[in-house]
Amino acid sequence: MVLDRRGAGDVEMTANPPPVDRRRRRSWLTTGASHELVELPADDTTESRSPKQKPGVPHEEATRQMSETQMCEIETVEDPQQVTRWLTESQQMLDRVIPALIEERDRLRQSLKARDRECEQLRGELNESRRNLGKLQSELERLRGERAAMVKAFDDVVALLAALHGPMYEIARRLDVRPTPWAGVDAPGPNGGP
Repeated sequence: MVLDRRGAGDVEMTANPPPVDRRRRRSWLTTGASHELVELPADDTTESRSPKQKPGVPHEEATRQMSETQMCEIETVEDPQQVTRWLTESQQMLDRVIPALIEERDRLRQSLKARDRECEQLRGELNESRRNLGKLQSELERLRGERAAMVKAFDDVVALLAALHGPMYEIARRLDVRPTPWAGVDAPGPNGGP
């Protein structure tokens, strides 16, 4: 056992000496430290921690400090129980939350897989539609080309007929040929009557 004898000559002796100070261990749960701490009461040393503190401690002060120490011990006893209760509650909460999160993750994965399949299906349909569109556009271009060729051929026929009409009319005029009536229509007589 090691005793702290710093400033031992400065200690005031009183008629009723304070009870023997005992070191007590503080739980690492209350301090948050990763190692055990040993608390020394403030009146262990005679060196003052502040300029206002007196070198000696009266008996009433020591009694008050002892009652505070006992309160701390009660709190220390309650603190592990409270921490244990918190740990239990947090474990229960995690037992509820983690499965729910896993279930949500699985549901989202299934939904994502379904969306991926749907996307692949739509991508296939889009590619098929593009191929069909390409075929239809080439067919349209072919039909437009045929139509343009037919229009040109018809224009050529009309131009040829127009070119032939003038000479035929001239021949008919020279031969003094009258137009023949259509079938089923009576031709007018020489005087214009029937």
